[in-house]
Amino acid sequence: MRISHGNKDHLTLASRTMWAIFKCNKVTKPFQLQGLANHPSIMGTYVSFLVDNSKIGKAEKLQKKVNQLKEDVKTLTSEIKAAKSRASSTDTKADKAMVSADKAPAKKG
Repeated sequence: MRISHGNKDHLTLASRTMWAIFKCNKVTKPFQLQGLANHPSIMGTYVSFLVDNSKIGKAEKLQKKVNQLKEDVKTLTSEIKAAKSRASSTDTKADKAMVSADKAPAKKG
């Protein structure tokens, strides 16, 4: 930060310098409290940097993986619904078979 001196005396210059220091401390305090990486004004850029420089590579690759996982979830959800339906149908058939078996006359041997 540059402070314009002009023809001011040393007391004015010192007070302006102190004001600038206090202002800088006030601005940087939230960064110090939350940690630089966790501060909301930096988090997006920080995460972008990590994604671009990670083993995954580009953000596009990560997005493709996310999209593929979403498709997998949709497919598995459909398969689970179908399996539940088949299981319910099988339970109903088994119940009917048991009722029929209970009603059938016992064989005498």
